[in-house]
Amino acid sequence: MRNAQVVIAEIKQRARAGKPLNSGANRGDWLYANAVRYLGSWRAAVETAGFDYDEVNQRRPKKPITREEVLSKIRELSTQGKDLGADLLRRRYKINRNKEVESKELF
Repeated sequence: MRNAQVVIAEIKQRARAGKPLNSGANRGDWLYANAVRYLGSWRAAVETAGFDYDEVNQRRPKKPITREEVLSKIRELSTQGKDLGADLLRRRYKINRNKEVESKELF
């Protein structure tokens, strides 16, 4: 059990240091390998350390995005002078053409 405690302590330390806890950011690392070995999965290790895995998982949205959230983000990026061209956004955020139809429903 000592090895599991080391894994949990390190996950907490990384969180305090502001490092991402999603699996992609930690895969290939000694910590990830030992989390799987001693706790069964990265998710189990993160949750045992006291974190909500759905909050640290960067692949899936936590909840559906509302129209207001989309508009707010567009306004924020525009204020920052960011390029908001459709092709750039599609490439940067990996939006595929099928998703565009769903996004247009917000407007």
